[in-house]
Amino acid sequence: MKNIKSTYILILLFVIAFGIYTYKSVQEKNLARKDKCAEVGLKLGEKNRAHLKDVGQDKTDIYEDEYIYSKKLKTCLYYKKQFPIVYDAQNYVGLLTKEILDASTNKKVVSFIKMLNSETVEDEMVRNKMAQGSCTSSEEWSCKTEDDFNKIKEELFEN
Repeated sequence: MKNIKSTYILILLFVIAFGIYTYKSVQEKNLARKDKCAEVGLKLGEKNRAHLKDVGQDKTDIYEDEYIYSKKLKTCLYYKKQFPIVYDAQNYVGLLTKEILDASTNKKVVSFIKMLNSETVEDEMVRNKMAQGSCTSSEEWSCKTEDDFNKIKEELFEN
């Protein structure tokens, strides 16, 4: 009877030790993924900001970005939003763009584009469509409006 208790105690200790090891291993992998994602996200941000500077939009546009390791998609996601703060509405098409990319492949997951000065478009049907904006996504999500885009972003960026 004493040997059986000792055996149970040894098995229990082994199971606890294995559980702790596994937990620490998973935590280390998650940390490594987040670190790699931060590295990729920062590089994409630098690259996009350099492009804005090259085309002169760094002084006229607001650019926001963020990145996160998505547990849902098991990949690093990069979000970017760009819109002009200074532009000639009569001679320039002002666009609000939002995108979520798979940072490792640069593939678009979901994107939204909206014309900010749609009143310059003569055709009423086209004008209304452009004022609403257009959202496109992969097959996993239904995206037709800016609200749809925002909901998808919220879902993907929660951790």
